[in-house]
Amino acid sequence: GGVDDVSTTAIAWAMASGVTVVSPAIYSVAELLSNDLNGMLFKAEDKWTRRGRQICSRLNQARQANKLREVARGQAYEVFSVRRSVDQHRQLYDNVLSGAAPSNNITDPATVTV
Repeated sequence: GGVDDVSTTAIAWAMASGVTVVSPAIYSVAELLSNDLNGMLFKAEDKWTRRGRQICSRLNQARQANKLREVARGQAYEVFSVRRSVDQHRQLYDNVLSGAAPSNNITDPATVTV
């Protein structure tokens, strides 16, 4: 069997703390991470030994690892900040009060669930 979707809470915490995240490229993870931009993703069906060697080699390259950590940390603060959460909830309340669709102008899918 393949890897199913997982909770991304630990990934968000790792991003915010500046830890380089390495993960299979499953749906929930790929919503947060882009390979070589803010983390390292690999196909879930790849053999760990082959891909693991590549990932370990790249993590040893300090410049690349630092770049990934800094981009991920900045994105985590942007996406999971209190300010953004307040803005998203304010938009939700405005939508409900005005009769608009609750998800109108909401970019965080966790704010509006069906």
